[in-house]
Order: sequence, then C-alpha cells, then structure tokens
Amino acid sequence: MIILFLYYASTFLFLLGQLGRMSFLNQHINMYFYEIPFVFLLVGLFFKYKFEPLRYFAKVTIPLGIFSFFMLFGLQLNSNLYQPLENAVALLYYFRLLTYLFSIPYIIYYFMTEVRSVRHLQRGIMIISCITIISAFIQYTLYPNLRNLLYLGWDPHLYRVFGVYFEPYLAAAAFGLFFYYLLELHSSHNIFKYIKYALIGLSSVLLGLTFSRIAYIAFAIVTVLYLVLKKKWLYMGLFLIMFGVVIALIPKPEGVGINLLRTFSIFTRIDNAKQGVDIWRKNPYFGVGYNRVGFARGENRTDIYTEASHAASSFHSSFITILAATGGIGFLLFLFVLYSLFSLSFLSGILLVFISLISFGDNALLHPFILFLLMQFIAASYVSHPLHK
Repeated sequence: MIILFLYYASTFLFLLGQLGRMSFLNQHINMYFYEIPFVFLLVGLFFKYKFEPLRYFAKVTIPLGIFSFFMLFGLQLNSNLYQPLENAVALLYYFRLLTYLFSIPYIIYYFMTEVRSVRHLQRGIMIISCITIISAFIQYTLYPNLRNLLYLGWDPHLYRVFGVYFEPYLAAAAFGLFFYYLLELHSSHNIFKYIKYALIGLSSVLLGLTFSRIAYIAFAIVTVLYLVLKKKWLYMGLFLIMFGVVIALIPKPEGVGINLLRTFSIFTRIDNAKQGVDIWRKNPYFGVGYNRVGFARGENRTDIYTEASHAASSFHSSFITILAATGGIGFLLFLFVLYSLFSLSFLSGILLVFISLISFGDNALLHPFILFLLMQFIAASYVSHPLHK
C-alpha cells in the first residue's frame, strides 16, 4: 500500500509541471516536487525486491550498468578541471539520470508481479493524460503567453500550447506519447472506447497547436511507421490527408513562433550543434562528463552563483549532449541502452523512436518530465504486451 501511495503521490505532483519546480544555486540545481515521493518509491521497491528486477531484466540492466560506470569514469577523469561545487552538481545530475533509467526494471517488475496492481499503473497514466490535456486547453485559451516569466528565462511562446511544461516541444512530446499509448490500449467497454478515441483526437490537436515542427515530423514519420507495421494501408492514406489538412487549417494568429516557415530557430540549432561537436572533438573518447556541458563551453564557468539559463547544461539535441558529455564511446553505449529498452515491447519501440526523433532537434530524451512519462509507458507496454511472453 505504501508503494502505491508513493506512486500516486508522484503522479499527482507530476501534474504540476514547472509549477512544482524547486531551484537552488541560481538554477544550477533544479528538481521537482514529484521526484521526492518518486525516489522514496524506488527505495521501497529496492528493499522489497533487492536485485531481482535487475537480474530478471538483465538484457536492459547490463547495458545500463556499463553506461553508468562509463559515465562515472568520465566524471572522475575530468574532475580536476572543475571546481568542487561544479563536480558536485554534475554528480547530482548523474544520479538523477540513473534514477530514471534504473526505475524502469523495478517499476515493470512491481506491476508485473503484483497482479492486482496492474490497473493502478494504467489508472495513473490515464490521470496524467486526462488532466494534462484539460490543463493544456485551459492554458491555450486563457494563458497564451509566457511573457510575464521572461525574467525567469522562459520564452513567451505566444499563441502556442506549452501546458504546465512551459515548452512547446515538451508538450508535443507528451501528447505524442499519450496518442500512441492510447492507440494501443484495448478495452471491451464501449464508454471507455469513446473516451479513448476522444483523448486520441484531443492529443493530436494539441500536438498541432504546439507548432513544434520537429514534433510534426516525428509524429508523421512514426504514425506512418506504426500503420505500416500494423498493415493498415487505408488508415495510412487517411492519416496523411488529415494531417495535411489539420496543419493547413490550424489557427495561426500573428507571431514568429507559430510561423512554420521560420528559419531563425533552425540556424540557432545548427550553431548549437556545432558547439557540441567542437566540445566533443576536444574530448572524443570520454567527453567532458555528464552535466558539465555548460561549464565546458564557458557559460557560468567561473562563478556557479551567477544565474544559469534553462539550457546551460545541455544542447538542443539530446544526442549532441550525450556525445559531448560522454564522448564517442559513451554515445555508442547510450544507443545500446536505447536499443535494449526499444526491444522490450512493440509499443516501447514506437515511443522511443518518436521521442528520439524529436530529440535530434530538442532535448526531450534527457528531460525529467519525458523520462518520467517514458518510464510509465514502457512499463505499461511491457506488462500488457511484452515481446518475450
């Protein structure tokens, strides 16, 4: 019961999004309210199962373990080049990433072995999906501008859906995850089916209203891939037509952010990626260490008490971030980890391809919000339809 309580506590607190953000040392250290019960949840699962989930999912935990030790080695290797407080911050974020990644086998094992608890996992996902969708519509209607938070480092995102995440690409990633999970969710109850289809439709509409072009591309590619694998040829044609119509007809008030032909953000991302490649070239094998990117490129380098930007410790692309932080060897190990998670179930593969495509342009894959959602969706997909049953 305690584990379920902690699960629901983290689920409900997650719904606060950036409103539940806690920052220390002028935003160099950030955490969220939901992560507090989430950590206690994992501690409880560890005392309950010890190392059994890690042994059971050795195909996932072995790559995770190798990647973890390599990242720790990289952090230690370059530690003499950074201040003690900078090393401490990097180590904290290292443990945070491991917490999310290693939570996957434990969460799956719990909901797989505790048969009566499977419905709780699905219920938690539905709670997140429904409330996130409702709050996004409220935000788009009543609060279409983040300009009043410019002083905290947030972009205005005028007339775009950003929800409680305060970033359109994160909102788009979440809506895409909802879309594919609900698409694979089966139910014999007619009322639930209507709710499911309504949520699928609303998720796709909200994804469109984020005006995130990288999310558009990822959504189109993965949906076509999904329908091809399901051999739904007629639906594929209908989807492409509807997708084009929705993009053409979606409301487009005046503003730079909703101009689908804007080029400024593209060149910004190209320049940002070049910075990451330059850092990688200086540390081609082991990288500069996870979460040291901001310090390595000279931002907030000498005084950690100066205010950091929201993207100081990463690049726009999750993959460029991993390459610069862990080097070529760490990058290959990270791909190995993704492949091990990809192979858990059909849906987990679809979800990871979708998030990975977005992550070529925006840092979705390493963001705690997306990691938390992925953890739940991958667990639910494995418990419902594992490839290895």
